[in-house]
Amino acid sequence: MAHGNPDYWPLIVSGLPIPSVEQNLWRWSDITNVAGGANVDGAGYTVLPGERLYISGLTVACEGPGNHLIRLYGGGAVRIQIVLDSFLYLPLSPSALMDEITGSVVRVRYYNRDDIAHTFFSTIFGFRVTIVPGVPTPAGLGLAIDGAGV
Repeated sequence: MAHGNPDYWPLIVSGLPIPSVEQNLWRWSDITNVAGGANVDGAGYTVLPGERLYISGLTVACEGPGNHLIRLYGGGAVRIQIVLDSFLYLPLSPSALMDEITGSVVRVRYYNRDDIAHTFFSTIFGFRVTIVPGVPTPAGLGLAIDGAGV
């Protein structure tokens, strides 16, 4: 470093994530009408053969405020359960990514606790990884594909 110049950057330059060749940014959107006092499953996404899905966030909105319950299912189990008024943005940290394997169905179930019908809008987002047997998952996720560690 030249004399008189700082040995650090005086600002932070952020950018968009650049996925590797095996990674594809992914999102799944759904719009569902739910009658008052009812619960309905939104359209689901089935993880395709040869891929693995990592969910990194969820947004849910309702056109009318209320005490609504939202559940995100993956692999047949409840992954997230949260109460919603009218809008929710829930990012997951890289250490809390939800890993879904081939054949898993990812879906949102909407519980309308109001007396009148409401329309719910949701988007699940993350990235898909093409599975290559014997090759570990993306570095730092702490997960393994076909028994290969990271």
